[in-house]
Amino acid sequence: MISFPPYPKARALKNLARGTKHIVRNIFRNTLRTRLVIAISLLALAFCALLVAIQIETTRRAVREEVESANRIATQLLTRVAQIAGSQGLPALRIFLEGTGRIRANNITVYDAANEIVYRSPPSAYKPDTAAPSWFAALVEPQLNPRVIEIAGGRLLIESEASRAALDGWEDTRWLASLSAVFILTSALVIALIAGRQADRTEHELHNSRAVHEWLQERIESERKHLARELHDQVAQSITGIKSLALALPSLAPAQSSEAAGAIAQGATQLYDSMQAIVTRLRPLAIDDLGLSASLHDLVDQLQRTPNAPHFELSLDDAERVPQVLRLTVFRIVQEALTNALRHARAKHVTVALRVQGTRLHLTVEDDGAGIAVSSEHGRDQGSPGGFGVRGMQERAEAVGGKLTLGQSRLGGVSVHAELPAGSLP
Repeated sequence: MISFPPYPKARALKNLARGTKHIVRNIFRNTLRTRLVIAISLLALAFCALLVAIQIETTRRAVREEVESANRIATQLLTRVAQIAGSQGLPALRIFLEGTGRIRANNITVYDAANEIVYRSPPSAYKPDTAAPSWFAALVEPQLNPRVIEIAGGRLLIESEASRAALDGWEDTRWLASLSAVFILTSALVIALIAGRQADRTEHELHNSRAVHEWLQERIESERKHLARELHDQVAQSITGIKSLALALPSLAPAQSSEAAGAIAQGATQLYDSMQAIVTRLRPLAIDDLGLSASLHDLVDQLQRTPNAPHFELSLDDAERVPQVLRLTVFRIVQEALTNALRHARAKHVTVALRVQGTRLHLTVEDDGAGIAVSSEHGRDQGSPGGFGVRGMQERAEAVGGKLTLGQSRLGGVSVHAELPAGSLP
């Protein structure tokens, strides 16, 4: 059996259908984009349906006006003709009608006295093989009563016939509906292609926001548990010990009383240190009392006491020029960046640099740790343990009108760079 290659037009149609299917699949892959396309398409569909309804109503009125006018004129004409030709009988009337031919939008039938058909007008030659759908014809064609003209030896029947006018209206309506369908499809595709990227970005941001919210809730609960444990294990025990020693003082010997007083003083010192650590965890008071530079040095001193702590290098020459409203933001960003370097990067060397250029504040934290995978599009890590921490730093920077990006550190690890609007600097 000899096989022939497929017809080029069929192949082109097949490729077009395949491409359209691919586009539609991509359009409806995204939930937010799908909702946007459906909403706009429904609005366009409603608008197009309104246009089609107006077109049908306009067609109905036009067809009725045309048919009624044609029926009225035909009745007046044939009444006069019947009166003139009536004296000559039905043959003369038939000859006149055959010579006249079809009268627009009317069917003419002549009956003799025996109710036999003497003459019937020929069918319309205008688009003889086509007709409007029955439902459309029922909507636009008027229902007019037939007109009967009595003549000598018979009668003449005039019936309105609106099928040709309805066909013209149907073709106009079908053209408008087809144009509307093309408009709806084009609108959906344009919206999907233009707004699709923005919809993807918006849905991605919404997803990240939900994830960050959940992470923040977990961090809040974790902080609450930590504070509750600190209060119970250190503060409560210290208070209990101090109370017990204070109650026992009256019954102790002088030498023992001196030792108990020293123990009370030591317990009070431990209690003060514990309260200071808790207060600093809630908000570093040194920012308000001693300034940003002292707060950051104090933070580094605390981290330096942790096991396997890296070497920290701080360059904070412009720290005191940072506006008051930005100091806590800078402190929290540095705190989170250093925490990530200790917990996840296993860094051996970490640098913190703060400088001011013009009206912009630049904060850079770099380490020589393991590094993380960075998304070039969004400027954040993907799938790393500190991912939500990085997102938290980004949101802190964005909240004050700045931005935060990740990059490759000159030390080989991660570079966290925050650029903040410093406004009018001292």
